[in-house]
Amino acid sequence: MKTKLTLTIDRGISHRAKSLARRQGSSLSQLVENLLADQTEVSTRFPKKAPFSERWAGRMKVSDKADARSQKLKKKYRIDAPN
Repeated sequence: MKTKLTLTIDRGISHRAKSLARRQGSSLSQLVENLLADQTEVSTRFPKKAPFSERWAGRMKVSDKADARSQKLKKKYRIDAPN
């Protein structure tokens, strides 16, 4: 169900936003709705502010490659080879 909302914004921004909506084949209301939806979306899988390390924790494994580059990186980052 849709609801009416009154917004007050700068005239220049209003003109640019209307032009953008027109170019996208959309209405200004739809453009604003999409922007608000993007900003208020709650993601349980990857929160927007979660650090990279938290988003990817447990999703990567250490390579078992024995080449010189891999060995150097493992030594640099103190990573033990997988069991």
